[in-house]
Amino acid sequence: MRKRAAIYTIPVIVAVLVTLITSWGNAAQRRGVRTAPVAEPTASDIEPEPTETDSTTEPEPTDTATEPEPTETTLSGATQPLSDLTPVTGNPDREPATVNGQSYVNNVILYLDSSMQDGNAAEYDLSRSWSSLRGTIGLRDDAPQGASARFQVFGDGNLLYEKDLAFGQSEAINVDVRDVLRLKLQVMPLAGDNPYYAVWGEALLEK
Repeated sequence: MRKRAAIYTIPVIVAVLVTLITSWGNAAQRRGVRTAPVAEPTASDIEPEPTETDSTTEPEPTDTATEPEPTETTLSGATQPLSDLTPVTGNPDREPATVNGQSYVNNVILYLDSSMQDGNAAEYDLSRSWSSLRGTIGLRDDAPQGASARFQVFGDGNLLYEKDLAFGQSEAINVDVRDVLRLKLQVMPLAGDNPYYAVWGEALLEK
């Protein structure tokens, strides 16, 4: 009977000891072992994700050499005052003048008197470079009352224009001079005893 009691007692003792040891270990763990707090990552610890940059992309070129659009001197081309050309023959004046109350600056002025039966003229080399001759013709306002003259335009010897004007009259002209090499302006006295002047006011060559 005593042997049987000892056999049954040993397992009980072992179980009690295991329970005590386990309980002691858990208590010791609760007293001495503390779990360190886990630090949350800061912004400085987080590495930024690399961004893709196209290092080979070149900026589009800008057009800095844009040329300005050409402007025209007149609606139909370049112009030049006839008074800027040196006459081939003749010696006209080029001073400002008043004709029929209107003042003109770029002028060809030819002297006249009653003794000049052949009139007075000036010739210019156009080099076949111009298409028209524009201007206003008439006697200068200091001409004597009753004076009159005949205005003529010749191109290479051919009569291109003719007009008779008296003192106090004026006329706008537009004479075709295309393919003309030699231009001749001529005035003939028709009436008037005292000297007077025939004016080609603002005489302008046009391309």
